[in-house]
Amino acid sequence: MNSSLSSLPSVSVILPCLNENEYISACLDAIINFDYPKDQLEILVCDGISNDGTRDQILAYQNKYPYVKMIDNQKKTIPTALNLGIKSAKGDIIFRLDVHADYPKDYLKKCVTRLIEFKAENVGGIIITKPKTPSFIGNAIVAVLSSPFGVGNALFRTGSTTPKEVDTVFGGCFHRSIFNEIGLYNENLKGNQDLEFNLRLNAAGGKIMLFPDIKAIYYARSTIWAFCKNNFRNAFWAIYTLNFVKYFALKLRHLVPMVFFLSLLITSLLGIFFHPFFLVLLFVILVPYSAMNLYSSFKMTEKDCIHLFFILPFLFFTLHISHGMGSFWGLLKMIFSRQFWEYRFS
Repeated sequence: MNSSLSSLPSVSVILPCLNENEYISACLDAIINFDYPKDQLEILVCDGISNDGTRDQILAYQNKYPYVKMIDNQKKTIPTALNLGIKSAKGDIIFRLDVHADYPKDYLKKCVTRLIEFKAENVGGIIITKPKTPSFIGNAIVAVLSSPFGVGNALFRTGSTTPKEVDTVFGGCFHRSIFNEIGLYNENLKGNQDLEFNLRLNAAGGKIMLFPDIKAIYYARSTIWAFCKNNFRNAFWAIYTLNFVKYFALKLRHLVPMVFFLSLLITSLLGIFFHPFFLVLLFVILVPYSAMNLYSSFKMTEKDCIHLFFILPFLFFTLHISHGMGSFWGLLKMIFSRQFWEYRFS
């Protein structure tokens, strides 16, 4: 942690990958083009035995660039990929990146220098979300995922004007020693592993910082079905993580959609037997929510994209309901899991 800025430390870039034929080349090109000394860099692509041509592309880069290496990830999950990379890494800095993103040339150097300069344990930046496929729906989904009404106080998505200490960041730039101190990624978690690790890091006294001038482009899902599936999966794992950890690895933003979904469900069911609950559903829940939804949708539209206003309220509602349903399913599965109760009281 006492590295000098005049002598940049060695960095191991870890890139989990599975069937990313469409994105892997562009991502590797962006990493190779980082303005960082190549004798201080290694790129570890942890591939889950892809079968779509991704491995051939990685091998081509490995043959061309001596600092690119492919590691087989037989278990195919992201935390396993990350841990395989960390165990194989030779660098003093561990740099966790995502294939579905594009990075400017100075991305790595900015992260490393800020990590050292601010004596942090993890740093990251803002993601500028773009659709995988530019379209009316794709652009609307991007707007929803960049709105505080849509994703709460996830500053790496919504943005910040000043450097801030946060609970998590996109990707991450870590001192290697951190993994010796608090352990590796939890391999039980097929989702939510980044947040869980960062909350564990924070609980151990580690400083996680977000810098608004560090930016990456992230390509979001561009169809409503893919959007819903991803929301449901992320929400499920945000809650189901508690099946594998004894501390509360959640933030308020992860619980609000589930509370909203359950309030709709419970008041609707109660209203069948006691009609005044339909008034509660309408005036206490739906009217305030609709007002906030319409206001946020209006704020997200500009003069040249006012047409998005007609789809944003639906997508906000879709985001919150799919997220709420995923959280509720995670809660149910956890409550009825014998492992949860044995682990909690062992």
